[in-house]
Amino acid sequence: MKLRASTYVKIVLILLLCLLVCDLFGGCMRNGRPLLGSGSPLFMPGGVVGCMGQQALEDVADGVRGSYETTTEGSHFEIDADEVNAVELNWLAGEVSVMVVPDGDTGGKILVDEVVEGGSAPVMLCGTNGGVLAIDYMEGRQGLSGCSANHFGRKSLTVQLPASLAGHLGVFELEAASGHYEVTGLTCEALELGVASGEVSVTGLTADRADLSVASGRVSVQGEIAEKIGLDQASGDVSFSLPDRAPAEVTGSMSSGSLTLALPADTQLSADMDKMSGSFNNELASPVTGEGQPCDLSFDMISGNFTVRPAA
Repeated sequence: MKLRASTYVKIVLILLLCLLVCDLFGGCMRNGRPLLGSGSPLFMPGGVVGCMGQQALEDVADGVRGSYETTTEGSHFEIDADEVNAVELNWLAGEVSVMVVPDGDTGGKILVDEVVEGGSAPVMLCGTNGGVLAIDYMEGRQGLSGCSANHFGRKSLTVQLPASLAGHLGVFELEAASGHYEVTGLTCEALELGVASGEVSVTGLTADRADLSVASGRVSVQGEIAEKIGLDQASGDVSFSLPDRAPAEVTGSMSSGSLTLALPADTQLSADMDKMSGSFNNELASPVTGEGQPCDLSFDMISGNFTVRPAA
């Protein structure tokens, strides 16, 4: 169901009144129950508006670049790929799939679709600023976005990127709190991952740089990273499979967990390790023969297990 402009105007007026009442009562939830409109789908977290929050309200009033469609089962957003040079995805939980598809499949547009199952959930928030497409699980400010999470259902997200975006995509950033994430066929200048927990799989990557911050969970990256990998790992399992080319530089630190770096067998590896505890195993041939790509490895280890091995 696509909402008409007149419907948005009505929603804005209703939400303005709702915001005033919420301010008086300290929020839109009390003791786990909605103060307003508990029987109306408009005010349910998985309803037409849901807990969109103040910023989302401003976006409805002011308009956003791209096209929104919202139903009680989820939301759809699309925008011409020519208007985007970076993507920021900030998601809390659930199943997320980011895939590169032929331009003909999307008409040259970036398509973002969320589906809500098993209850109500906040509406995602999408918008662009200076060519950066931001996709957020929900609006994070206080107000309507403070609705009780006890009623949230399961959300899944699919992002389709047309292949032509590869020609001008600078940064692809993913901030993952929990859940399962798959990113396939991505080409960009820089990949940035921030993972609190959950599982993240990146396959078919082509990038100049990759910067990862991993608190826990499982992260795997497969593809080609030409220039530099930067990693800060507190715990969890992290693996890189780079069978065709080694990056020129790998730097970072790990406090615990396991890290595997799979490189071409003829990689000219120079390793500088500052290790307090744990283990570092270099399974590449030593001394290295041939004319493989040189790779400078500089890493600080408090504990954990770090293995460099030939890529299969």
